[in-house]
Amino acid sequence: MAYTPGHASHHVSYLHEPTGRAFTGDVAGVRIADGLVLAPTPPPDVDLPAWRASLERIEAWRPRSLALTHFGAYADVESHLAAMRRQLDQLESTAGELDEERFVASLRARVAASTTPDARGAYEQAMPPALSFRGLSHYLSRAGTS
Repeated sequence: MAYTPGHASHHVSYLHEPTGRAFTGDVAGVRIADGLVLAPTPPPDVDLPAWRASLERIEAWRPRSLALTHFGAYADVESHLAAMRRQLDQLESTAGELDEERFVASLRARVAASTTPDARGAYEQAMPPALSFRGLSHYLSRAGTS
């Protein structure tokens, strides 16, 4: 077990050593089938530097697969974690540049372009775009970057 904050201040992840599967909760993101890897960033305690450090901690375990809360297990660990890092960077910059309405529209458009209608609904439930914006906005205001 490791303390893996970033998505939430109380977050922990587990490595099942016999199988090499890391149970990462939301810190490794939301992913549905072959869709995008997205970062759920609800308020109140998103912490992007801590999140990035948590991804490094998980990567250091050298897991053979990642078990995500939303939805499933994935064996492409290296590419998944790289996508998650890119996602954090993109969300940080987008939340700082767009208002909530445009942020939500942008995120929904990215999801729509990458997956099926059924998966879009699942993404929407797993990480409502407006909540993600609010969590990022709160983080940026605390960090003094907005």
